[in-house]
Amino acid sequence: MVKVILVGLGSLGEKIAAFLMERKDVRLVAVVDPRKAGKDVGQEATEKKNGLLIYGELETAVKKHRPEVAILATVSRIETLEPLVAQLASLKLSIVSTCEELSYPWKAHPLCARRIDRMCRAKKVACLATGVNPGYLMDYLPLVLTLICQQVTRIEVQRVQNARKRRLSFQKKIGTGLTVAEFRRLLQQGQICHVGLRESMDMLAAFSGWQKVKTVERIRPVIARKKIKTLLGVVTPGGSPGWSKSARPLRDRKKSSGLSSAPVRARKTLTTALTLAVVLLLK
Repeated sequence: MVKVILVGLGSLGEKIAAFLMERKDVRLVAVVDPRKAGKDVGQEATEKKNGLLIYGELETAVKKHRPEVAILATVSRIETLEPLVAQLASLKLSIVSTCEELSYPWKAHPLCARRIDRMCRAKKVACLATGVNPGYLMDYLPLVLTLICQQVTRIEVQRVQNARKRRLSFQKKIGTGLTVAEFRRLLQQGQICHVGLRESMDMLAAFSGWQKVKTVERIRPVIARKKIKTLLGVVTPGGSPGWSKSARPLRDRKKSSGLSSAPVRARKTLTTALTLAVVLLLK
């Protein structure tokens, strides 16, 4: 039985903890989250106490329980995650992470990716990022489906997600209830964002053999046509219940050794097209 330590007990971490406690082939031996130190893991994850207390400090938990694998359910940005990966690797723990940017970092964050790869190889531990998306639904699954094809000239993936029942922080992140002007202002300030779409795109392009490409992302508000009740209140017609985001890698047919920086022009000269779109909205 594999001994596992979970780092991070937010909304996703709670679901992971509950699932781990159901598994027969792994044993959750410790949970680390400074914000909830001293609380009962079972009570936080399933509302049923199990006597397993949450630690506030990683090394203390590792030294006491000697886990073999660490599951990280903390941040989405790879540069923020890197110091924690380094600490876990130094403790000889293999790592499974929900970090979106870690799912395929070689194109968007090559230096950070190489540092993490080197440190994990040096300590002889594994480091894997996975999740519904990126990690499966919009990248791995489409790639598996292409295995039966003799030739692939186009891959298009679209995901539509109803965010009505998602947590409050998630609805805030996608700009629920904002006017179009407010949405655009916060988008420009970086307060509205979605991490992981580029990583799915880069993974699809790389494993499809489309190396000389440049990924272009676009995000725009979805406009409500009727009143919609949300956790943030009522979205009136003309307001934004969410957003639509698309990404497209561009390859210039005439300049195989270079890339076009103009999406419209490059779109006219594509020899292969790869389109990925995710729509988050409240119905």
